[in-house]
Amino acid sequence: MPKKPGGADGKVKRAAEKRPRPSSAPRIPRYYREIVERSPHGVCVFYRNLFVHANEAWLRLYRVGSLGEVVGRPPWDFVATPDMKRAKAYAEAREKGEPAPVAYDALARRADGTTFPVHLTVSMIPWGKDTAKLVFFEDVTERVEAEERLRWLSRLAEQAGEGVAVASLEGYLTFVNRAWAEMHGYEPEELVGQHLSVSHSPEQIARDVLPFNEQVLQKGRHTGEVGHIRRDGTPFPTEMTTTLQLDKAGKVIGLIGFARDITERKRAEAALRQSEERFRTLAETTRVAIMIYKGEKPLYVNPAWCALAGRTIEEARARPLWEDIHPDDQELVRDRSRARQQGESPPSHYEFRLLGQEGGVRWVEVSTGLVQFGGETCGLATAVEITERKLAEEELRRSEERFRALAESTSAAIAIYQDGGVA
Repeated sequence: MPKKPGGADGKVKRAAEKRPRPSSAPRIPRYYREIVERSPHGVCVFYRNLFVHANEAWLRLYRVGSLGEVVGRPPWDFVATPDMKRAKAYAEAREKGEPAPVAYDALARRADGTTFPVHLTVSMIPWGKDTAKLVFFEDVTERVEAEERLRWLSRLAEQAGEGVAVASLEGYLTFVNRAWAEMHGYEPEELVGQHLSVSHSPEQIARDVLPFNEQVLQKGRHTGEVGHIRRDGTPFPTEMTTTLQLDKAGKVIGLIGFARDITERKRAEAALRQSEERFRTLAETTRVAIMIYKGEKPLYVNPAWCALAGRTIEEARARPLWEDIHPDDQELVRDRSRARQQGESPPSHYEFRLLGQEGGVRWVEVSTGLVQFGGETCGLATAVEITERKLAEEELRRSEERFRALAESTSAAIAIYQDGGVA
């Protein structure tokens, strides 16, 4: 006597053998048979909650060897345990004419016991004097995995405080995280399904969004500034990084965007520009020579500095800081400049000599400090020429030496009176 199959598969087979085959049921109408056989998705027909027919796509999807293995079996033989109760409840409700979802996701079980997510769409069709269920099965493994990846990305984005949104290639939002929604004044569920234009004005779409997305499609990734609007119509700037959303086969199926509201940064930048403009206006008109430098490189020199050094702006910025300083003063200036840029506190007021283009020497009195320039901490030097004062001091010193030499060499008595007395 042949041995009966063992294990879970054997139990399923033996149970199926005991079930009555719906052999007396009406045949599938030709119209529906053509739909079933031509569909790229898995399609089955159920009559009184038993398989009547399944197309080749369904057999491949569920890894079933032949149609004979499923005819007469209930549909929940191919439903994973977590969704078994729900599947039975829906099927029984339809048999009783009660409401049940016509489309839903479920966890399916193949003939080999492996599981995968499917999307089911159920229709009732004529079946003789009765009705049967025509069910389409679509493997949504890639979609579910993509959604899980998006949820993971969303969790990361929530922690980073950045807004995340996913849009189809047609521009419809399929996912937004809470940071994105709150940035625009919405709840997440209010935005999903809407066109991305809900987040932009028509001007922003034309000026920012379309050119930006074109770069994404060409390069696969792009970063830049994009204008957005809040629910109340208030515009605000964002810094966005957008990448392509790909399926497992590498096909582009959408765009994933990360956005950060940069309103405060733009305000700070505008304030800095105003400050720099005021500084530049002052610097360009003052007689005080001004230089801003980093390390040994001049970053900015005003006209007064160029006049003092006898160079054009281009020449002054192209030369190392020390080249126009007298060799005897270079070490002093270099040491103090480096110390200040390293956070030390050397003397901030002192004098040194500049070399003119024709070999002449000009004395300057300089005041030094630190300043923010171009987003960096740089050295600042302001200088005024004191050549005439130094020459006058030198002439006075020489005069005093001549007088002292005369006074010490003469035999005559010499006295200096000041305020009626001998000085």
